[in-house]
Amino acid sequence: MKQNVLAINSGNTHTDIGIVDCDQRIARVQQKIATCDLALLLDKYLDQLALKGPLPVHASLASVVPENNEFVCRVLDSRGIKITLVQGDLSLPFSNSYDNPKALGPDRIADLLYVYAVCAKKTSLVIDAGTAITIDLLKDGTVFLGGIIMPGLSLQSKALHSYTAKLPLIDHTGFKGDFPGLSTQACIGAGVVYGVAGALGHIVSKMTEGKPVQIFATGGAWPFISGYTTLDAVYIPDMTLIGTALAHRD
Repeated sequence: MKQNVLAINSGNTHTDIGIVDCDQRIARVQQKIATCDLALLLDKYLDQLALKGPLPVHASLASVVPENNEFVCRVLDSRGIKITLVQGDLSLPFSNSYDNPKALGPDRIADLLYVYAVCAKKTSLVIDAGTAITIDLLKDGTVFLGGIIMPGLSLQSKALHSYTAKLPLIDHTGFKGDFPGLSTQACIGAGVVYGVAGALGHIVSKMTEGKPVQIFATGGAWPFISGYTTLDAVYIPDMTLIGTALAHRD
């Protein structure tokens, strides 16, 4: 039986911190903060957690912002919390077919650990829709076969605005499904949203080759994207955080 684990999933935009029940695979207490504020707020949030009960003695950190790792490790060490870093050299319960296994991102490892735990011996595909969108394939629950990385909705919108002279920055959440677009803003929205939805459908079809596969999805943009795709995915909002905790082994 595993004890609770303090999990920290630090993404490009947001950092999720929570206490995860690894047996039930549930994040029982959690907080989302801006990653840029992590150094300012981590100690404060841990103090708040400690008021509710003893902090776990083990923690796991999955961070795509490596410059934060040293600070987080120092804070946890000062509290006597042992930490597991989710990174490419971590011993995994499945084989890693990446050309350079150590280069596989911590967030993707965490997602795969979750899928491995809930879908043992079955072929699964996981979509993580955040700043970037990743799709990864775990065959028979034993072999990571690789995946794709593409820019997310907000990143595409920002790129169109930043690298052109006149295209405005749009908020894709305001897109109402207009197609074809009848304004510049609507055209950008249609291109970005339907482009991502179409790309996901094509990529998943190419990955699965028509074979039955369990699809899991996570990431803050997925609830929006799911309205524009026919993919049948199980949405797990806390997947990466829970998978981060599962990296800890007794």
